[in-house]
Amino acid sequence: MPISVKARGLVPAGKVVRAIVVGMKKADGDYKKLSGLSIGEAPEYFLTTRIAQEVRKLDVWVDLERSVSLTLKEAGAIASGPIPKVIRGNGRFDLVVHKQNEKPRFIVEVKHLVSSFHRIEKDVERISAVLARGRNGNSFQFGIIALYAQKKVLHSAQEKLALLLEELSTRCGEFVKNKRQTVEVERDLLSNGPTLATAAVCVLIRKAPGSAKKSMPVVK
Repeated sequence: MPISVKARGLVPAGKVVRAIVVGMKKADGDYKKLSGLSIGEAPEYFLTTRIAQEVRKLDVWVDLERSVSLTLKEAGAIASGPIPKVIRGNGRFDLVVHKQNEKPRFIVEVKHLVSSFHRIEKDVERISAVLARGRNGNSFQFGIIALYAQKKVLHSAQEKLALLLEELSTRCGEFVKNKRQTVEVERDLLSNGPTLATAAVCVLIRKAPGSAKKSMPVVK
């Protein structure tokens, strides 16, 4: 059923981020019970569905593998000319979230086993371009990259994971600042041993101030 043109229902960013992190932690525990293995061995869609189930508890609807071109149209993220290649208009977003019968509010891309910024660079570029698309703004409030970060080394895994998380925050912020967008990173450690350190991480990219439509107040 197509989403209507309504765009009044705002979704609090903080609640979304917390729900995603909780979903990732539950996925870790569920997969261990299911297979005896860590979430690092699970297929990415297992992580995606657990995140979607947790976000749904916020009284929003979650579409999985939604068409990019259709989502852009519904959100009013329309501009002259073809959809830029970085957005991958023929592809799909992992998750698109909206309230019932309303426009899309945010998109989520899920990444598994991230050990460097390069693993998510194209997703950062894609989300940033989506948030900026449309002359009069669009209905998106923010975009999120949910990722399972891991450092598996012979020693000092904790320190290397801390450096990775710092790198992700810094590089993502630098990548979107030319569009006046900002980045916030939430993380929760899953394991913190000397040879293996992992974390559930949520990278939130906010739209530039003033880029939303007048009917959409800034969400705190």
